[in-house]
Amino acid sequence: MAHARSDRDVLTAEFVRRGGRAGHEGLFPIIGSPIAGRPAILRVALTEPEERLPVFELFSSEGRPIQRVTLDRVEEDEFVGEIELPASATLRSRPPASTRRRCRTPEPR
Repeated sequence: MAHARSDRDVLTAEFVRRGGRAGHEGLFPIIGSPIAGRPAILRVALTEPEERLPVFELFSSEGRPIQRVTLDRVEEDEFVGEIELPASATLRSRPPASTRRRCRTPEPR
């Protein structure tokens, strides 16, 4: 899962792929879940942009932090980056009730 600690809310958090035809390239949501142990591209959109960059983290299905990930700001409120998914961890797809400002991404296959 990806995590952003901020007063902002998460609009979307999704794994994407590069695609499109010449002159119309872009990022498109992947079908299904990313594959554990392989690189994946994560895109996160937040509300209420601010200057300070948020911190993003991956969490286990038990809610334990696995690793921080670096996402580049590509728009005022959008962040994208290629991340290494852990080979053995199952990532959580939905947040526990006690963690409202965390954004979750689909579980890797």
